[in-house]
Amino acid sequence: MQMLYLLPPALLLWRSWGEDGALVVLVPVLVMAALPTGANAFVLARQFDIQVEQNTGSVLLSTAFSVVTVSALLVWLRVA
Repeated sequence: MQMLYLLPPALLLWRSWGEDGALVVLVPVLVMAALPTGANAFVLARQFDIQVEQNTGSVLLSTAFSVVTVSALLVWLRVA
């Protein structure tokens, strides 16, 4: 049963390998995963008045950290 967690990443790696050995599909997936928390979390928290402070902090910190991580990831993946 625990092997089912490994199946989607394994299929993604297997299907994304290009002709020249490059990970064609994996680059956008990695960049999307490195993006900061969206504003939707804050908007929903504000609308329902639940954990507004925590969501504000998470959006702020994830945006600040993503400046460094996304830039480093783009350099590492050699994306123009």
